[in-house]
Amino acid sequence: LMHGGMPRRRVVVVALASSVGFAALALSPLPFVRGLGLALALGVLLAVAVALVLRTLVTLEPEPVEPDAVARREPPAARRHRMAVLGAALALAALGWAVLPRIPIEARPDKLAAGLPSVQDAQHTEDVLGSSGEIELRLRGTEVGAVRTPQALAWLRQAEDTAVLAYGSQLRPIVSLPDLLRFLGQSPTPDQLRAALDLLPHYLTAAVLNDDGTQSVVSLGLSLQDLGAQRALLAGLRSALPPAPPGMTADVVGLPVAAARGYELVSRGRYLTNLAGIAAAGLVLLVGFRRRAVAGRAVLAAGLATGWGLAGAWLLGVSLSPLSVALGSLTTATACEFTVLLGYASSHAGTHAVRRLRRTVGVAALAASLGYLALVISQLSVISGFGLLLAVTVASSLVAAHLVVRVLPPGLEEEQGAVLTDYRIRNSISDTVESC
Repeated sequence: LMHGGMPRRRVVVVALASSVGFAALALSPLPFVRGLGLALALGVLLAVAVALVLRTLVTLEPEPVEPDAVARREPPAARRHRMAVLGAALALAALGWAVLPRIPIEARPDKLAAGLPSVQDAQHTEDVLGSSGEIELRLRGTEVGAVRTPQALAWLRQAEDTAVLAYGSQLRPIVSLPDLLRFLGQSPTPDQLRAALDLLPHYLTAAVLNDDGTQSVVSLGLSLQDLGAQRALLAGLRSALPPAPPGMTADVVGLPVAAARGYELVSRGRYLTNLAGIAAAGLVLLVGFRRRAVAGRAVLAAGLATGWGLAGAWLLGVSLSPLSVALGSLTTATACEFTVLLGYASSHAGTHAVRRLRRTVGVAALAASLGYLALVISQLSVISGFGLLLAVTVASSLVAAHLVVRVLPPGLEEEQGAVLTDYRIRNSISDTVESC
C-alpha cells in the first residue's frame, strides 16, 4: 500500500488498529482463542515492519500528494437515496446484532474435531466401554483420614446412587470406594473399614482415595455430547447431590466440567468479544488521525460487516464455533483498513497514485480471501470452517467499506487537513534526516 500511493503514517496507524482488533480476542476465556488473537496481532505488526524495511530498500517512490493536489469529490447522490441505502444496511446489521445471543454455538467435540483420527478412537472407546469421558464426585475433608470413616463412605454410596438413578442414561459408574468395599455391607464399623483398606492393594485404593485420606472420588463415565447439554447435566447433578458430612465439602470435577464452564463463559460474553475489537480499533484510529469522522466511518463499516455476517448465520441456520463467535474482532481488521484506505482514495480521485491505491486495495482483499480459503483443506473441521468464514468476512468488509465511503464520503476540509498533517510530518522527518 505504501508503494500504491498511501502515506506511510496512515498505513502504520491502520495496521496498529488492525492489530489491536485481533488482540481483543485475548478477552476470550478459551486459551487457544487467546493465543490465536495474539498471534494474528503479532503477524500484522511483523508484516508492517517488513514492509517498512522493504520500503527503505526499494527505490520506487509513490507519486507524492501535495496539499494542493487534493481534488474535490464528485457531488454525492440525493440525500434521500443515500439515507435509504444506509438505512437498509443498518437494519440488516441491527438484525444480526440483535439475534447474536440466539445463534447456536457448535459445542460438540466430535463435530469440532471431525476429521482427526482421535475422534474415531474416542467413538470406538465409547462403543466398547459405554463412555469416552470421565467426571468425579469428589468428597474432601480437612483432617488426615477424614474420608476413611463410615460417614464418608455412606455419603459416597448415596452420591453414586443418586447420580445413577437420576442420570443413568448418560452416566456410567466406573469405580468408587463403596464399590471396592461392597463386601463390608451397608454399615461397617471404623475398625472394619480400616482393616479392609489395609487388605486392598494400593493400586486399587489409589484410584479413589488419596494417601492421607483427605479426599475420595466416585468416577463416572460420560459420553461425547453437546457442551450446552453437558453443562445442564452437570448443574443438575451438582444440585442433586446430598449434603456433605460435617466438616467436609463435595463437588463435581473433571475435564468435562472445565469444558462446560468454558462454553458457559464463551456464550455469556458474546457481545464483549465482538464489540471489544471494534471499539479498540476505533480508539486507535481516533488517536492516530485525530479525526472523529475517519474513526467513525471505520467503526460503522466494521459494525455493518459484523452484523451482516451474524444475520446471515442466523438466517441460514449456521452455528458459530468457539473461534467464530468473536466475529466482530475478526472483521474489524479488514473493515477498518478498507474504509480508511478507500476514504483516502475517494477524496483524492483523479491522481494516478490513488487510482493505483484503489486497485491495490482490491488486490489485497482478493489475496487475503484466497489465503484464508487455503485453510479449507485442513482435516480439522473447525479450522476449515474458520478459513471459509474469514474469506467471507474479507468480502463483506470490502462491501461495507465501499458502502460507507459512498454514502458518507469524506469532506474536503477533513481530508485536506489529513493530507496537510501527513505532509507536514513527512517534511519534518525529511528535514531532520537532512540536518543529521
